[in-house]
Amino acid sequence: MANLLILCNAPYYLPHALTLYEQQRRVGAVRLMAVGIPGIHDFLQACKLPDAAVGFVPLPQTRLRLWNPLSLLSLRLEINRLYAQLFAGVAGATVYTFGGFNDVWQAAVSARLSRHNRVINLGIFDGNPPQPLTRLTLKQQLFWRANEWVAQVRLQPMHMSAAYSYLLFLDESCYGIIKERVQPDATVQERYAYRLPPAPAGKKTVLLLESAEGFFYRDYEVVLRKVMELFVREGFHVWVKGHPRCGYSAFLNDYPIAVLPAYVPAEFLAVDTVDFIFGIHSLGLGSLCKKRQNRGVASLLDLFQPVKPVEQEFSRKLLQEDKTFPVSTMLSSLDELRAFLRGVQ
Repeated sequence: MANLLILCNAPYYLPHALTLYEQQRRVGAVRLMAVGIPGIHDFLQACKLPDAAVGFVPLPQTRLRLWNPLSLLSLRLEINRLYAQLFAGVAGATVYTFGGFNDVWQAAVSARLSRHNRVINLGIFDGNPPQPLTRLTLKQQLFWRANEWVAQVRLQPMHMSAAYSYLLFLDESCYGIIKERVQPDATVQERYAYRLPPAPAGKKTVLLLESAEGFFYRDYEVVLRKVMELFVREGFHVWVKGHPRCGYSAFLNDYPIAVLPAYVPAEFLAVDTVDFIFGIHSLGLGSLCKKRQNRGVASLLDLFQPVKPVEQEFSRKLLQEDKTFPVSTMLSSLDELRAFLRGVQ
């Protein structure tokens, strides 16, 4: 039985999870579990952690449909079954979770584990803390109560921005869940870093973080193709790193690219030999920005026309106001990108 259970539900939190592992590995048995994203599990397996058991927590497959009572019952039963399979008998442990919203499964797990364990939530993005939502539509109230019944927990309606104006969080005050913060250890990231293969001799290099989420933008493929054509014309060797959950856009294979393993989080890439690093709304971009002291790192977010401007604004705020890894350079045109490629040494 593990003395320490770490539930990691996003690549962004892997530096925090492995920092906790290194701090606690000599104290007792450690169990690291990837929640919902196979790429997180693959990366933890590749780390070959000597003092930890690595596992995977699948997400429920039943989709909650508010006007279909059978879906509510099916999801409730599936949550009960999955919890019994994965966490039955977990008691007397310290459990670390990373805040999730609109995640009825994670809420159910955290609340139930709190009965016989010490549960610590390390929170979500510090720069955008959620705020209580007091005015709800009838549909929002029904959705809130339906999720509470399904998960068998108390939930709180919250909002974070115009883009995320209605979210459901676990009401942690009902379950004695502790809020803490952990600062990622740079030496831990270096220890488990992925080294990029050598580029062709004499070639300057670009690393593109891309997550196959073009549906957020009206002109995504058109603009990103122009970006790739610019890289090719300027003579760059291009590495593409997909997201551990989403991979990368298939149309990028039309260009001469080298593909890095998608399961490696951007935070664990060793980028000392890369000339330029670009991303769109990847939070991993901030970590690389910090490693390189802003040298040659930029977001391409503002090159694209969003389907929902409030979502783009929220992504920009996350990138620029993250207290730990702010991204300072946001390019807004191909001309700016060309000048950046030619002007940064």
